[in-house]
Amino acid sequence: NDKTTGIWVVKEDLRSFQRLAREGTREFNDRVLCHHGRLHPDEGKRKLVSLGVIDIITKYFPDCHLPKWDTPECPECTDTLHSSRERVRDVLSRKRVLVRLNGGELPYVAGHAVYLVSRTFTDNLSNFFTYRNIDLPVLDNSALLCSHGRIPANVVKPGAGFVSYLTVEEWDIVRELLGPTVELRVATRQETLVDSLLMKERGSIQGRSSDREQGHQVGNMEQ
Repeated sequence: NDKTTGIWVVKEDLRSFQRLAREGTREFNDRVLCHHGRLHPDEGKRKLVSLGVIDIITKYFPDCHLPKWDTPECPECTDTLHSSRERVRDVLSRKRVLVRLNGGELPYVAGHAVYLVSRTFTDNLSNFFTYRNIDLPVLDNSALLCSHGRIPANVVKPGAGFVSYLTVEEWDIVRELLGPTVELRVATRQETLVDSLLMKERGSIQGRSSDREQGHQVGNMEQ
């Protein structure tokens, strides 16, 4: 294609042109610009179209942004995009380990530590490996904490579906590539019963588990 003429249009908006025109949306081609108001550097999400279609576009979307082919890309977002792509490459290079992330069953690593992350995070990471057209998930364990900064027992109970359990190797890779976040570490006994929970944020927050009924389940955190 000739890249010395034309205008940039978001590919998804082009595919949905007729529907957007019927809806009368005012947001056509808005995503061609970044949040700084400059041309977004991700060329994979936009397409250069001929100048001849300007009249058609402006007929339905008279106020839309139509940057010309030689509009400079946002330098700040360009740096961010390059960093993001490097991180994606790093994550894909560790795919052999990361695709094994446990979906909720406590690993049989009696006497060794395992780490907790949100089940939503591991589900989103799995979707990233499957579809590759979505952004990398962000590791954020804060959603597992209550308003007092503690972990409710029902959240970390095996089988509850709120958390996934990572081995030390998996945790080190995830934290390096997609962290940092609050560290939630669990020590295990035989038969994968939770023995104790140590929550650390920069080594400053600690908690203890409480034994309940027949199993050693994580109780409310105490500083």
